[in-house]
Amino acid sequence: LFILLSNWSGLLPGVGRVPQLRAPTSDVNMTIGLALLSFSMFHIEGVRALGVRGYLGKFFSLRGFRDGIGAGIIALFVGVLEFLLEFVKPVTLSMRLFGNIYAGEIALGVITALTIAIIPVAMIGLEVLLNFMQALIFSVLTLMFTLAAIEPHHEEEHEGAHAPEGGIEPKVPHGAAA
Repeated sequence: LFILLSNWSGLLPGVGRVPQLRAPTSDVNMTIGLALLSFSMFHIEGVRALGVRGYLGKFFSLRGFRDGIGAGIIALFVGVLEFLLEFVKPVTLSMRLFGNIYAGEIALGVITALTIAIIPVAMIGLEVLLNFMQALIFSVLTLMFTLAAIEPHHEEEHEGAHAPEGGIEPKVPHGAAA
């Protein structure tokens, strides 16, 4: 709601024309702040759900070495890349929101200056929809990043899948098919 209202505040008459009255999300500092807050939240939730060892184990897994040195090195390399890509998430979140809202304000200002009132009114309607979509995208991406952070590594999920409830293997009589 904060992002949506911040986006829509830039569509009020006269707001985009005065630099001190721009929409908060058309300022890169605000979008970076929101993205860093989201970034912190989904990592804190990941550590809270999985523990420090479990969360870092998603990135720096040594389980691949069970299948050989080559597979272990590849798994470790992929984990390091995934860890480094975590730091790209706040940049993409902030730049996507900032770029779209700022570009919308600029386009609306240019079209208003060049045309009569009919086209700008249609553009404002389009901007209302676009601003809603940008707030929704930011929120959904934050939710998806949080869900990805709290989800255990896929290998950990499948380890217990081979044993039935209680972890005891059933005894199969000698000569019977398993």
